[in-house]
Order: sequence, then C-alpha cells, then structure tokens
Amino acid sequence: MKHSIELDIGNVMNKLICPYCKSSQLMSHIYEKVDQYLFNGNIVCLSCHKQYPIVNGIFYMHPIKCRGTKHNWNKHYCLRKVNVDVRHFSDIRTFLTYFSLGRLAIKSGIRCNNSIEIGSGTGTYSLWLKKLKIINNAYLVDVSENAIKASQELFRELDEKAYFVLADGLALPFRDKSFDLSLSGGLIEHFDEEERQNIVHEHCRVSNKVLCQIPLNNPAYWVGRYLQCLFYRGWPFGYEKPSSLREIEKMFSAENFLVEFVSYHDLLTAAAFRLSKKFCERNPLKNKGYVNKIFRHEVVVYAYERHNRNKRHAYEKKF
Repeated sequence: MKHSIELDIGNVMNKLICPYCKSSQLMSHIYEKVDQYLFNGNIVCLSCHKQYPIVNGIFYMHPIKCRGTKHNWNKHYCLRKVNVDVRHFSDIRTFLTYFSLGRLAIKSGIRCNNSIEIGSGTGTYSLWLKKLKIINNAYLVDVSENAIKASQELFRELDEKAYFVLADGLALPFRDKSFDLSLSGGLIEHFDEEERQNIVHEHCRVSNKVLCQIPLNNPAYWVGRYLQCLFYRGWPFGYEKPSSLREIEKMFSAENFLVEFVSYHDLLTAAAFRLSKKFCERNPLKNKGYVNKIFRHEVVVYAYERHNRNKRHAYEKKF
C-alpha cells in the first residue's frame, strides 16, 4: 500500500494552526523521506516564527502544558504493551457487543472522512472505527510521546494509515470545524471540572459531531475500580473522577451541542471480552441481559451541534 507524502502533508497543513498565536499561516518543509509512512521535516509559523519538528511522521505541535491529569502518561505508556487481536474483527456482531463506541457510531449513522481522536492513547478506538469503515482518515492526538509512538507502531503493523500529532488536548492546534467527527475514550475523567469543560469545548470547536466514552459515577464503577486497585496493587490511571449522564449533557449543552444517542459499557462484557482474547471463546459476549445493566460502569454519548440538526447526515449520505 503506497501513500503520497505530499498528500499527507497537504491534508494536515490545511487543518493546523499555531498552538501559541493561533495563526493558520504555517509553512512546512520535508527534508527526508524514510519510507511511505515515515518522514522528517519541520513546520514554521509565519506569524510568531515558532518552529515545530516533524520526526518519523509525528507532528510535534508542542503541548502548551501537561495539565489536569496529575499523572505521568509517558511512563504509563512506556510500561504498557499494546495488543490488538485481529480475530475479533471476524465476528463483527459479537465484537460490537463489546465495542460500545462503535455500536453507537453505527446507530447514529455516522460515516465520515476525517476524524480526530483526542487523548488517543494507543489509538485502538480509531483503529476499530477504521476497521468498521466508519471513518476514513484518522488523526490521533496525545500529550504523551510514548502513546503516539505506540499508536503509530500499531497502525503500521496492521497496514492502516493515520496522522499522528503530539499536542495538548486543552488547546488543539487545529482550525475550527476542520473535522467531521471528534472522539475520545478515557480522557475527560482525568481532568478537574473547569478543564473538563475546556476539553469538551475543544471537541465541539474542531467538529460538529462528537463521540465520547466516560466512566459513570455509580456503584458499578467503584466496584470495578476497587477490583483494579487490588489487581494492580494501587490505582494505575492517575487522577480520575467519573460523571453522571446529566453532568455530561450539561457540559455539551454549554457548547450548544445536543446529546442524541447514548450507549453503555458494562463490567461483565469487559471481563468476557478479556477472557475471550485469552481462551478464544467469544460466545459469552452474545448473551447480554438484565445483569449486564446492573454492572454498567461507562457511558458513550453521541452529540451534535444544534443548528446542524436538520442536515447532520448530509455528508454520510454522500460518503
């Protein structure tokens, strides 16, 4: 599979802004092409003259500050091994029983060309959405260099194309409404209340459609957290505060976005999926009942800009 470096750079440059002065007057220079995936160069802001390196295909749009998380994510992703079993894609219906975000994307009728995953971590959400043909071009953004490198390695291993940007999710270096969809999972809960609203604002600023997966503040969440503390001998994910659905709807409403569809993820399905990866038996995922509802610990929401309600599927019908 051959990809054009010139096309890749053009796509990114049409969306980028300087994270410091917010100017869109940027100029790129590629001085070394390693292969069809990796290239080196730099980006210069013609307004404030700051420079941003491109190293091995990663755009280093310098994070303003690693705020909010109170956790060393670089160390976390250095110790974490990325493992995606492609066999799960052979049975899409069963896989979607686990992948709540993908299930909600299908329910809402999303088909988009350019998506951005904020706080992408290892990039598995974007990878799965690409495998499901829901998105075409994936932009992965994280404040952790190790996370971005891990996601890049994963996409290369599975021969999937994506754009990788090291940047601050609280001040994204992208133009307004430059994406068809913004998404995140395991991000918003790691910030305090004021910064949570800022994260939601950035979601809504760069896109008119948003998919988010957030832990629910209920007994199932705290039971799951207690069990993970026992397993890991401590909580490994830094500062984390779950939310209620009402709080999530309020955050999006403040940005003039409406939460239209909601889905849930539960502890029993998560456990069954982990066991299926180990023992290659996925039948438990096909049987979900009332007990699963009791153990719902995460919510997935689909929100869109209110004034786009009548035309929210216009692009999907053309895709």
